[in-house]
Amino acid sequence: TKPVCETDRLILRLPQHTDFRSWVDLRSDSRDFLSPWDPVWSEEHLTRRNFTARVYWAQRAVKNGSGCPLFLVRKTDQALVGAVTLDNIRRGPAQAGTLGYWTGEQFARQGYMREAVTGLVAHAFRKLDLSRIEAACLPENQASRGLLESCGFKYGNNRNRRRKCCCKSASESCRKINFQCNSGSRSKWLIGNIKFRNQENDYYF
Repeated sequence: TKPVCETDRLILRLPQHTDFRSWVDLRSDSRDFLSPWDPVWSEEHLTRRNFTARVYWAQRAVKNGSGCPLFLVRKTDQALVGAVTLDNIRRGPAQAGTLGYWTGEQFARQGYMREAVTGLVAHAFRKLDLSRIEAACLPENQASRGLLESCGFKYGNNRNRRRKCCCKSASESCRKINFQCNSGSRSKWLIGNIKFRNQENDYYF
């Protein structure tokens, strides 16, 4: 599969059917690590049937431009590290997408996800011509909050909810904190909406 983008240590590409065993092993080994932040796993979560559906969904999402679900593969040994997804891509005035991600426990806190998020955001701005990236995390998930902040997301205020956001142009009208994100030689204003989820079923990834 042709990589969508690459970082210093990672290849970001679409999931393949042959990734099934690596995906199951990584998710299984990391279940306790991921479960506080994931939606409740269904009984079918780790089945071949469910994974096959995910692969086809990823292919359709890229083909119709609604999303960009990618696996993170380490260059040195082809190990599956985790996944990052740009979903719910909206065109027209919004030009926005929603970011989600997870990493296996054994690869956590080694900078892999920061590489992946930075790479995918750059791809979204340069190749997909998006103007805004949104992300969500639980307020007690300090690691996720730290990751997003290190990647340039800032808090704003929108409809009395705590958010993070960024705009492509300084003239864009929104009640959010705007900041400049340099992407190569091009500068864009990001809107990184980070919505703090409550106990309702307000999950993204």
